[in-house]
Formats: sequence, C-alpha cells, structure tokens
Amino acid sequence: MKTIIVPIDFSTAALNAALYAAELARMVDAELIILHSLQVPVLYSEVPVAANTDAMEVKANGELDAIKKHLLQTKGKALIIKTELKMGSFYSALLQCCNLTKPYMVIIGSQGTTATERFLFGGHAVHAMKHLPWPLMAVPIGATFHPIRNVALSCDFHQVVENTPVSTIRNLVIGLGAHLKIIHTGKNQTFDPEIIFESGMMQELFNGLEPDYHFIEANDVNEGLIDFVRHHEVDVLLVLPKHHYLIDFLIHKSNTKQLVLHCPVPVIALHLEETSS
Repeated sequence: MKTIIVPIDFSTAALNAALYAAELARMVDAELIILHSLQVPVLYSEVPVAANTDAMEVKANGELDAIKKHLLQTKGKALIIKTELKMGSFYSALLQCCNLTKPYMVIIGSQGTTATERFLFGGHAVHAMKHLPWPLMAVPIGATFHPIRNVALSCDFHQVVENTPVSTIRNLVIGLGAHLKIIHTGKNQTFDPEIIFESGMMQELFNGLEPDYHFIEANDVNEGLIDFVRHHEVDVLLVLPKHHYLIDFLIHKSNTKQLVLHCPVPVIALHLEETSS
C-alpha cells in the first residue's frame, strides 16, 4: 500500500495540508502518517539542562490523536491513519520517517496565517522541497482538494533526458488520471536549435501521455509561471529543484513572489529516480 506522510506543527497551514492529504490518500488508496517532530529545548541556568519531555510528549500525542480523530470523522473511517512522534529537528525527523516508509508522497503546508508561521513552517517547506529525495507537495493555506485534472511541469528544456524523472512523473500523472502540460520556462524568445532538439526529446520521453506544450515569455520567468498557473486551469505544478533559477528564486528575498510561498495551487518537487527509489 502507498504511504503519504504529513509533517505537522499544529498550525492552520499544516492542518489544511492534512485535510488535503486525507482526500488524496482516499483517491490513490494510500495510508496516512501524521508526523510531528519534537525538539527538546535547553534551559539555561547555572548549568544548561534539557527540559523534561514527558509533559511535552503527552501534549503532542494528544494533539496528534485529536487530528487523527477529526480526519476519520470528516474524511471517512475507511482511511488508515497512523501518528508518529519523533524527537529531533523537523527535517531529520521527516527524513528518518521517509527512509523507513519510502513514501508515495510527502505533503506539507507551504504557508501560514501569521508572519511567524510563514517564516517557520514556510522555511521548512522550502528546505524540504530542495533537499528531500521523495516527491513533496507544498499545499497553500487556501487550497481545498478537488479532482486533479491538469498537472503542469515546469522545465527549462536543458538536458531533459538526464535531468527529468520521467517514470515518477508518468506514474504520478497516470495515477491521478490527469492531463500533463509541459511549460518551457526559459527567457529566450528567439529561435534556439537546442530548445527545438530538447523539446523533441521531451516528446519522446512522454510518448503516450500526449502532453500540451507551452512557452512562457516574461521578464520574470517565475512570475510568468505563476501567472500561467492562474490562467490555464492548472491543479498541481511540478518543479525540478535542480534548476538554478528555482533555487535562486526561493532564497533571494528581494523577489516580489516566491514560488512555494505564493503559488495558488499545490507545488510538487521531484528529484531524479535514482535518489527517490
């Protein structure tokens, strides 16, 4: 059976991601793991000592049980839901859980309702998206689950054979029963033989899926990408974090929009198969 992991910090964004994940789990016949990482604070007095974790664990387990109960009541008791409480940092706990379960997908809330939530959990989403070697979906705070009809893949058409996780994308699109749109996110508006060649290779890679191909022309590629999502009925956006422009876009605060924190639809980060098997 497939496994979907939802890392949760009990924020509004994380709870919304759990609701979305429960619906997706029903659709793809997956079990759900609700994961919370508990970092033990160090109390500084004359001698630094670790805080007593017993009360913290009891409280966290109680909140996890409450979320599980709510999901079963609202999304159907046929769901298989497990809860996990792990000690350590957010990413280390998530990576440990992924190593054990080899998840179909990790689903995380990408935004928050307060500046603190956006900074803390949004930062976790960005870090995990860039580094976690399993498919990771970042769900916006306002997103509600509905049938996924159109999946868009952002691609720079550069060494597509070497850099595209074809089987992961193909299995995901087929499993969701969706249509694939492939978006070229380069800035060159003139004839480019390399782009023509790489687009032909892309057609070979996704033979049988009959994807649509779109070319974005915008001064800011990432703003153009978000605009495309808003106006072309895209339900989920796939990105390949190896692309230098995406990493720059995520870490430079001077950009007016950040893909993970501002995209209106869920964003799935994918890595090459050899790192995600």
